[in-house]
Amino acid sequence: MPELVFGVSAGSEWGGVAPFPRSNRQGPNLGLRLPFVVGGLPGGVPRSLSRPSNRLNEGAQAHSSVQLIGGRLSRFWEEWVKITLDQWVLDVVRHGYELDFARPLRDFFMISPCGPREKQLLIAETVNHLRALGAILPVPPDETRTGRYSIYFLVPKKEGTFRPILDLKRVNKALHVPRFRMETLRSVIAAVHKGEFLASLDLAEAYLHIGIRERHQRYLRFMVLGEHYQFCALPFGLATAPRVFTKVLVVVAAFLRRQGILVHPYLDDWLIRAKSETECNRAVRLVIQQLQSLGWVVNFAKSQLLPSQRLEFLGARFDTLVGKVFLTRQRMEHLMFQVQWLLDLQLPTAWDYLQVIGHMVSTLEMVPWAFAHMRPLQRALLSRWDQKSEDYGVQLPLLEPAWSSLS
Repeated sequence: MPELVFGVSAGSEWGGVAPFPRSNRQGPNLGLRLPFVVGGLPGGVPRSLSRPSNRLNEGAQAHSSVQLIGGRLSRFWEEWVKITLDQWVLDVVRHGYELDFARPLRDFFMISPCGPREKQLLIAETVNHLRALGAILPVPPDETRTGRYSIYFLVPKKEGTFRPILDLKRVNKALHVPRFRMETLRSVIAAVHKGEFLASLDLAEAYLHIGIRERHQRYLRFMVLGEHYQFCALPFGLATAPRVFTKVLVVVAAFLRRQGILVHPYLDDWLIRAKSETECNRAVRLVIQQLQSLGWVVNFAKSQLLPSQRLEFLGARFDTLVGKVFLTRQRMEHLMFQVQWLLDLQLPTAWDYLQVIGHMVSTLEMVPWAFAHMRPLQRALLSRWDQKSEDYGVQLPLLEPAWSSLS
């Protein structure tokens, strides 16, 4: 059995790393505590780093060859019967997802604010795109201003485009939201072996493949630019959407694994691995074929289908040649920018502390001694701020130990 230890030399171009476990397991080990090794980020902060921008005019909603994706899986229901006996999944695929309410939800009408003309044009473009995808429908004229309306808005994506979101906070409070287990970076690291070949696959507009039961579409309405719409496909912003999507997709992953294909689905991102390049190529073809036969649309532009022993997945860069997983350059630079930004603030707030701590937490699987790096900043915050009784805007100057550690 090969020794699956990850480490890094001081001059590694990818910065912090964490080891693959010493294991010959083929599946995830959720209880595994990964042994971190000495290493870390390169010294110094590049002065050329600039704050990531999310200005509306710096990202267009880039859409090519639009396909009718909204509720698309229902048209392939007979193929799903061939791979699973899970009646809940089959019902969701065929008839759409029915919201699981824990308490009654009253009708409520509101209009989504649109802002300046520049933003209005962008909103109109995303609405038109959702209509073209078949994800939203006009509200029947005799039902306008009834049902549950929410605010429609846009959030920037890392590639410069924008994701439309329906603010369903009030709807979510009325839902029963059970806990569930899904793939994580930790479980993927626990499964990958030294020397394996990897490929990744991305699903286009993944949530929208799943329909919403017709009688529940009235709870997913919004009014924007004078028009009334309702989601007929699973929207971002719904608290139960990740669980619904994962439960539907996990039966596909289980079917593929029974065919001997090693796959790790994390929502719309899939990792495919195999012992050899030939096996990996075969696995990629079979996975694509199976997904398409079930109605899924693959985003080939964002997929890495050529087998490689160096591949980025879930914000980590896997190098199976040396048996290491690294923080990606992009995430490393973003973390360094966040740290420098905090150091430059004269009177940082509790919220500023939490932002940087959150970025540090996201690197725990890849940066050696990440917990130790976080401790001075956590102590500087928790020793002087009570989350239960104090506001997030409380100003807390950096203490010397935290300043030195961040520097």
